[in-house]
Amino acid sequence: MINYIDFNQYFIDHKNDSPYPLYPKHGIHWSTYGACLVADSIIQYIEEKTGYQFAHFTWDTIKIKKAAGIDYDIADGMNLIFKLKRQKMAYPEFYIKNDSGKFKPSLLVISDSFYWVIYGLGFANAFSQNQFWFYNKEIYPKSMCSPTETKNECLRNEIARHDVIIIMATEATLPSFGWGFIEEACAVFSYDNSKNRVKEDSVLKKRVTDLVNYIKTDDKWYSLIRKKALEKGIPIDSMLVIDALWQLQQEAKK
Repeated sequence: MINYIDFNQYFIDHKNDSPYPLYPKHGIHWSTYGACLVADSIIQYIEEKTGYQFAHFTWDTIKIKKAAGIDYDIADGMNLIFKLKRQKMAYPEFYIKNDSGKFKPSLLVISDSFYWVIYGLGFANAFSQNQFWFYNKEIYPKSMCSPTETKNECLRNEIARHDVIIIMATEATLPSFGWGFIEEACAVFSYDNSKNRVKEDSVLKKRVTDLVNYIKTDDKWYSLIRKKALEKGIPIDSMLVIDALWQLQQEAKK
């Protein structure tokens, strides 16, 4: 089962009844208020799925003021002579309610730029460790000091040391969902599984060979094999392998 939250559908369903704008008119991402709802929902969802209770993302007051920062980034990027009229937006005064007795999981997020908004809110403070793999390429916060790329990391180790892994994508980037992370992770674990299968196949092959050699020394059993091979119209060697496999399967069921 894949755990997921469809925030896109939630925003569509509530765009007309939300007390504050979920998307700004002059911004490219969800609004600061919308991002706060997302952050709070993700934490509660993780708690529900894991059974752990950990630090909460919350706010007591909301300030209403003219759009700024991410709520006005498209307008700023247009480099206009005259500024566009700023929309009134909601800005929750949020904080992470930490408790030394609460569990703080380690978090790995693979996402497009929409996670930057949540990251900027201090979302990472609810977790013991937080890594943001921007488009599964650059690793933050490490890249803020020195460029660090995911291709130089051991994927198996990174997956193992995180309690929660989130892959987030907006509608526009869904065709590239995961940006190779899912395929790379499957390849890592499938490769190990294939090695195990090769090992298991080698063990089975030896057991079959040993049993076939034993059957050849048992006149009564070998005579029965020859009779079966004649009835089925197949070579004796093939019948020996078939019978040996059947015998081993029966032993495995005991």
